[in-house]
Amino acid sequence: MSDMNIFMTGGFAGHDRSPRYSTTVHTELKSTTFSFLGSTYCVHCGEPAKAIQANIQTLNCYKTTGHRCTCEGALDEMAERLAYELGSFSRCSLIDKPETKKPNTFMLKKLIEKRERVRLSDFERPSTITEGCASRKFIVEQRTEIKYNLHHERCKDYPFTKFMHRVKEHYEAYQTALDSAIASLKETSVNEFQKVFDPVKARQL
Repeated sequence: MSDMNIFMTGGFAGHDRSPRYSTTVHTELKSTTFSFLGSTYCVHCGEPAKAIQANIQTLNCYKTTGHRCTCEGALDEMAERLAYELGSFSRCSLIDKPETKKPNTFMLKKLIEKRERVRLSDFERPSTITEGCASRKFIVEQRTEIKYNLHHERCKDYPFTKFMHRVKEHYEAYQTALDSAIASLKETSVNEFQKVFDPVKARQL
């Protein structure tokens, strides 16, 4: 289990006193998963993905709204998707959305080997990928915690703080890529303008 895990509750359970996984916290974050052999797995590590259950208050019950994993790859993906969403980079055609990883052949082979019994019907439905997503609501919901943790030295090793630093790194990388793309576009536009209206100067460039 990753020490970057931000999805643990405060309590512990089991003979090894391991932290409990809560399916009802941070429902705004989902990592990419794929369905295979009737189960849902993480596309990064191949381990079973955990269900995310949101509280449907109008029905007074919980409903599975997606899945995620807590491995390093999944956490980094969710941090990148959150950064992409926070910067509204999706509104700019110059920046591509985060790439969706696919399970490789080796991963699928290992999953088949783990099964004690594999039936032909297991393969009738092909593997389907469910793309991860992140909502800016995550920031709104955790605003107080973010503001406190990021500005206190003793909180620098907290899993939540580490996750937010990942988000910050991805955000800055996207912003740098955007600035570079805009600068390149401006340079191209200037050159094209000069070729039409100032051909002599354009040949000197």
